[in-house]
Amino acid sequence: MTVRSAASGLRLRVLLPLAVVVVLLLGTFTAIFVVETGHRQAEDLARTAASVEVMGREQSAESVRAMRSIMELTMRDRNIESALRARDRQALLELSTPILDQIRPKNRITHFYYILPDRTMLLRVATPEKHSDRIDRFVLQEAQRTGKPSWGNEQGPLGSFTLRVVYPW
Repeated sequence: MTVRSAASGLRLRVLLPLAVVVVLLLGTFTAIFVVETGHRQAEDLARTAASVEVMGREQSAESVRAMRSIMELTMRDRNIESALRARDRQALLELSTPILDQIRPKNRITHFYYILPDRTMLLRVATPEKHSDRIDRFVLQEAQRTGKPSWGNEQGPLGSFTLRVVYPW
């Protein structure tokens, strides 16, 4: 046996296991890195979702406060109260159109309704020609049931997510 073949045999006995160990270590570190990255991404996603939920609740609460203020001021208007008692659609429209025109751009409020106790639509200020249909939304039913203001997010007829605020009057 020559020195060269002995060295070659030694290399195979040492280098081959060493190469296998290096490959296994590299594979292990890669797997740990991939798993850890996945965990970090999942944590980031959960934090982001929680932040979005909090922001949504805060924005919704702010919108409810704005709409409640507007409604409370509207309900103090004796002319509107008289027109509503008389179910005078035209007078309500004339009194309410300027209000909707003012609040629409500032507060992104698009609908302003007067609904009778039997839940039929007396007036849609933005679309006065559409009236007399029955409204059976949960928020309206809750306000009617409790006799107190009610609000919540409901799906609109076209599938949009809509914040509704209802005051029994």
